[in-house]
Amino acid sequence: MSSLSNSSNDFERNRQERGEWSKKVEYVLSMVGYLVGLGNLWRFPYICMRNGGGAFLIPFLFFLVLCGLPLLFLETTIGQFSGKGFLHVWEVCPLFKGIGVGMMIPIFVFSIYYNMIITWTLYYIGNSFLNPLPWTTCDKYWNSPNCVVDHGFLKNINNISGQSLNISSQIYEDTTNMEFITNTSSEWITAQEDFWQNNVLQMSKGLEDLGNLNWRLLLCLLGAWVIVGLCIIKGIKSIGKVVYVTAVLPYILLTVILIRGLTLEGSLYGVMTFLNPDFSKLLEISTYSEAGCTLQMFSLSQFQIWIEAGLQVFFSLGTGTGLLISLASFNKFDNNCLRDSVLLSFTSEGTSIYCGLVIFTVLGFMATKFGLPIDKIVKSGPGIGFMAYPEALAHLPGQNVWSCLFFIMLLTVGLDSQFAICESAVGVLTDSFPRLRRRRSAITVLFCLLCFVLGIIFCFQVLVISTFAGYKRPAYGSYVYPQYAAIIGILISVSPIIPIIVFAIIAIRKAEGITFSEKLRSSMKPTVFWSPVRTDEQNNSKDSLVVGLSVPEKIKLNLLGTK
Repeated sequence: MSSLSNSSNDFERNRQERGEWSKKVEYVLSMVGYLVGLGNLWRFPYICMRNGGGAFLIPFLFFLVLCGLPLLFLETTIGQFSGKGFLHVWEVCPLFKGIGVGMMIPIFVFSIYYNMIITWTLYYIGNSFLNPLPWTTCDKYWNSPNCVVDHGFLKNINNISGQSLNISSQIYEDTTNMEFITNTSSEWITAQEDFWQNNVLQMSKGLEDLGNLNWRLLLCLLGAWVIVGLCIIKGIKSIGKVVYVTAVLPYILLTVILIRGLTLEGSLYGVMTFLNPDFSKLLEISTYSEAGCTLQMFSLSQFQIWIEAGLQVFFSLGTGTGLLISLASFNKFDNNCLRDSVLLSFTSEGTSIYCGLVIFTVLGFMATKFGLPIDKIVKSGPGIGFMAYPEALAHLPGQNVWSCLFFIMLLTVGLDSQFAICESAVGVLTDSFPRLRRRRSAITVLFCLLCFVLGIIFCFQVLVISTFAGYKRPAYGSYVYPQYAAIIGILISVSPIIPIIVFAIIAIRKAEGITFSEKLRSSMKPTVFWSPVRTDEQNNSKDSLVVGLSVPEKIKLNLLGTK
């Protein structure tokens, strides 16, 4: 009896040292900040437009309700119930402890490279105070000889077919570029893309050439880690206060930009391009012709819209990363996590749609101004944030103000996600070694310093590798990365799987039993460290739990909270 009492005291002391959210609103805002990331802003709008516009919302909502929401509810529930982070929550089943270890690897990698996006954003904020904006002209030292001011000039060049160009046509202001003007076969590049590639990234020829250190970007990286470190230095106590600004400000700035965008010519064209439903995309059928016969058959390509909808749901909600478990583990035991999960899921994905409206009002203006279809301007990923949107804002009166507001909004959106990533990473250390909790501030500083040092490599000229995704051999433009680069990428991508296998073997070997079957069953039983985080719930007997209940009774208990 005394051992049980001591155990309860240990759990209570551990809970007090670990901490709880001061207010429910701080948890909600932190979750909103994590769930509403850069993917909502620059990934969802492009994917929605490419996959049938409004029709894309059908498979998107389908996967959200049937897959995304249940997984989010499961992860927040298990974190809230146990009061443990994503590493130690697997005390419920030691066989799968490797999953928690596997989660640590991508989270540590995220901590390093995700802050580079914040670094780029800080760099753009600083340049937004220059007049004219440095990405609006082609007369700077970093500009390529084949630079054009914007897509409007690019269209004029592409419309020329063998005709000589008039030098006074304002395509170029610098007459030293005459030889390139007369060469219509050159690969032209807009000033915005030129600034991104040659000023920000300063791309080298390949991975084997590190190039020089971009000291301006290095200072921005240092600034980014200082901001993150100061915001997470006290754990959820400091994060809970910062999110009042970083989680709310993006919605204010998005609304301001939306109102301004709707006053522009062509904004409705952009909105219709974004939302106009193309239901044929949902059930495309491939056509195959041979020997005069035309056959219609199903292929994997017809499911592309459903695949991308499912991927976007998981990508946006961040399920499976362990971060949801960590954030929910600081909740009060009796918090209504089902209501929170529904609210947060639809808030996150509703924000994706809202971001799309904001983005495409301005892109519609730019497309109308240049007489180009939007799909010739918009690109997924950083292309929207650092090339297409800055180009569009540059044509508005008060371009510096709008540019600064846009990148401040990007900054706050990125910071919220980085808070969750870094807090979870530091939490792994403090949960594994409780004595370190007394030195939480020092651990946070050391963690940020380590990530800063490791992130310096991204300030050299191979930097663009951090924007690559997918399983195809890495390439950027005409440059195809060497085979060893692809192998390194594959090894990094499979590394989280290795601990799952290793720790499963260790758990089976340490488990009680003689035969393999007995050890396997024992490795699936909760350890002595698995229990509800609230003390009065730890002493409940099995009769008060779900043991012995029928399936309908278990469903009723889970949904309604009563037997």
